[in-house]
Amino acid sequence: MLKTGISEKVITPETGIELCGYLARVQPSVGKYDDLYARILYLENGGAGIIWIHCDLIGFSNDIAVRIRKAVAEKTAVKITDVFLSATHTHAGPATVRLRKCGELDPEYMVFLERSIIEGAKAAVGDAEAVTLSFSETAVANIAIDRRRPSENSHVDTKLPVLAFRRNDGSFKAVIANYAIHNVGLSSNNRNISADIAGFAAEFAASGLPGKPTVFLTNGGCGNINPAVMAGDYSGVERAGTILGNAIINEIFSLEKCNEDSIESRFSEFELPLDTLSSAQLETIMDRYNLYYKSQDDNYETNRNHEAFYMWYEETKNLLVNGKAPRSITAYIHVLRIGPVIFTGVNAEVFSKMAGRLRQATGIEPLYVVGYANGCIGYLAPREIYVEGGYEVNEAYKYYGYFNLAPGGFELVRNKIQTVLCPKSKYAAVNGQKKLNLHKGGTNYVYST
Repeated sequence: MLKTGISEKVITPETGIELCGYLARVQPSVGKYDDLYARILYLENGGAGIIWIHCDLIGFSNDIAVRIRKAVAEKTAVKITDVFLSATHTHAGPATVRLRKCGELDPEYMVFLERSIIEGAKAAVGDAEAVTLSFSETAVANIAIDRRRPSENSHVDTKLPVLAFRRNDGSFKAVIANYAIHNVGLSSNNRNISADIAGFAAEFAASGLPGKPTVFLTNGGCGNINPAVMAGDYSGVERAGTILGNAIINEIFSLEKCNEDSIESRFSEFELPLDTLSSAQLETIMDRYNLYYKSQDDNYETNRNHEAFYMWYEETKNLLVNGKAPRSITAYIHVLRIGPVIFTGVNAEVFSKMAGRLRQATGIEPLYVVGYANGCIGYLAPREIYVEGGYEVNEAYKYYGYFNLAPGGFELVRNKIQTVLCPKSKYAAVNGQKKLNLHKGGTNYVYST
């Protein structure tokens, strides 16, 4: 029997904290549009327990994510490998990942955040009750665009799955939805705290459903995807959030009860190679940058970028001189199966093609990527994007870390997930095996047993 518990904790910081995500933003925050939440889901079935913590934050550094997951595990008796931590990637919240000159971490806020999450996790475990599981999927177009220069590699993932947990009286206790879009409806001019599009859509959907469920709107592979409208005020958030919220509400009428409600969590970690620079290569990059900097106008954004670049240069130079330059970075893969639906968490800003390539390779249709899960190491882009170039593969690492992810990291992660979802496992799609009729229209998802 599937049991579910939920809790919601307000994690809004005090006005005056620095906001994270934009180098060009004038700091600190000066107001608030809406509250930030840590939404927590506890799942239990057959002795197995899973805690999913989803926060209206930009993401988590790997070390911060491990610390929070470990603390939750210790306080709830759920194994750390069964604690799943994700974020909406709002750019209008406090720093919880290090991005040079894009918002400084506040130690007091981090203490408050961890305490709030632990309290919420314990509350969710204590709230467990029997539920039934139902699922459907729709698509939402025209609110998200590939933000990169148009090319044959341009791509947008429009899928919107809706997984619902119903109480015995038929009301909804929780809903999980997933959509790939950078949560940046508010531009870099914004100085107000906000959960942005994901937060607005989650609250909109919750208010329109029986039982006012906790709605988890997780982010998909959105490394290359922005909102079609990014406004200097709240209008872009309201537009996209209303469309997404309505799509979740409307899809509720198409839900069908799942024939299976078991749960499973599989966590793994491995090293992704970095494209390490030599001292000579670093100096060449610095010389070229100095020429570029001298050609730019003297303004706030140029100077902030200059400060960030020099921070990266000095820190990276020190690592190289002392022989401590890292050659790899840790990737976390966390696969959750909830009934027939699979969520694959990756600690990166994953490009949108990941989910489609995984579905094609495994034959599993109800399979969705959750970005910013259990940490964030930067952009995870396919090989062809390295050929094209662009901010995500040429510049972003200078704000996140020291060296760029080597080409092929995206494919290594995809292969690792495929290994977890291999043809010999219960996850794989195999003709002639047990059918699970999930949708209207008689769509059959076929799994081995």
